[in-house]
Amino acid sequence: MSRRDQGLARDTWLLVEQVCAEADAPERREFRTRAMRLGPMLRTSGLAATAAFLAAKASGTGSLPAAYRRMAEALARYVLASVGQQPMDRNGFVLWLGRADPATYRQAGAAAREFGLWVRRAAEALIPDAAPARGDQ
Repeated sequence: MSRRDQGLARDTWLLVEQVCAEADAPERREFRTRAMRLGPMLRTSGLAATAAFLAAKASGTGSLPAAYRRMAEALARYVLASVGQQPMDRNGFVLWLGRADPATYRQAGAAAREFGLWVRRAAEALIPDAAPARGDQ
């Protein structure tokens, strides 16, 4: 494993551990769902549209907006750090993506897809699936 993968594995594991420690059960389940869907959303919609969607859904109160907020902020933090940009909030991140040059945007998109893969792995491992397995019913 390369050092980048090791760091990303550690960072996403710590993120999901923090969710497990701080969030109530409904928010943990919602976060797991967002983690499971992030990679496919990035592949089908692209980084800018995904970041805008997450930021828009992060407004409000309750478990679902809180899960979107955590995911949007974590994605922005990781992507910005990976391309050498200063941290900013999720809305600033969406605006930054709209101004990024094509090479930086491609680099950011690749970093986001890596993040999506690792956050899914960590969420699968640390947050139990609420639905019983087919044979467990």
